[in-house]
Amino acid sequence: MILFQFPVNEHSFQQNWQTFLGLAEKKPGLQPEIVSHMVRILIGKPYSAPALIHALLFDARETEEAAMQSPAWQAAGKFLQAFTTEKGVLVVAESGSWGQ
Repeated sequence: MILFQFPVNEHSFQQNWQTFLGLAEKKPGLQPEIVSHMVRILIGKPYSAPALIHALLFDARETEEAAMQSPAWQAAGKFLQAFTTEKGVLVVAESGSWGQ
């Protein structure tokens, strides 16, 4: 998952976002993605909340780990670091039942 804080320059962010998506979607084993735009903050400070959450989904942890090693991910990761300039956080999350 990639969590993006509100961008300083919306136009520039959107251009770079489209370039990133073009690179990221070449990753092997990538399933349909989920993009969520923040609508409102119920609890917490606005400056710390993400404006956009992009979930890149894989069918298994092994598939995700292999994709992370691929040239496509390496290129996407480098571009992501360059254009987010500390406005993005990349995390690995696992879905499933709690406590199992």
